[in-house]
Amino acid sequence: MSHKLSERLKSLVGGPGRDAGRSTDSPEDASSLRTCPECEKTFIVSEMERCPDCGTAVEETPTERDLGLL
Repeated sequence: MSHKLSERLKSLVGGPGRDAGRSTDSPEDASSLRTCPECEKTFIVSEMERCPDCGTAVEETPTERDLGLL
C-alpha cells in the first residue's frame, strides 16, 4: 500500500492517536480494504465477496500490520 493511500485512509477513519468516536475492538464492526483485480478498484467495506461493478471476486488487501509495517 502506498504511503499516500495509507495517510489518506488514516485521515478518513482515524489513525494512531485519533479517536474516531467508535470502538474498533469488535471484528464484526471493523472495515477492511478489498480490491477488485479486474477493475483495479479498492473498497473500504466490512464485507464484500464480489465487485459491485463487474462481479469479479475481490481480494482482501493486506494492511500495514499484515505487511509488518506497524
